[in-house]
Amino acid sequence: MSSGELDRELEELRLEYRRGVAEKLARVERLWALVSASNSVGRPFQELRLELHTLAGSAGSFGLGELGEAALAAG
Repeated sequence: MSSGELDRELEELRLEYRRGVAEKLARVERLWALVSASNSVGRPFQELRLELHTLAGSAGSFGLGELGEAALAAG
């Protein structure tokens, strides 16, 4: 694979990730609503932590460093 082909592949991965960000954030919002409405630390809380952890780890790799930092701070 040439460097130009690799660059195109990486750009496509970045675009694909960015297209999914709104859905990821909507999931975080739904989970937060469940967690904040409940007094228990159950499955929604665990899922919220996992979602934030995933965003914190991946967002910077796809050019969204501020999102990654925010997710890290929230998690």
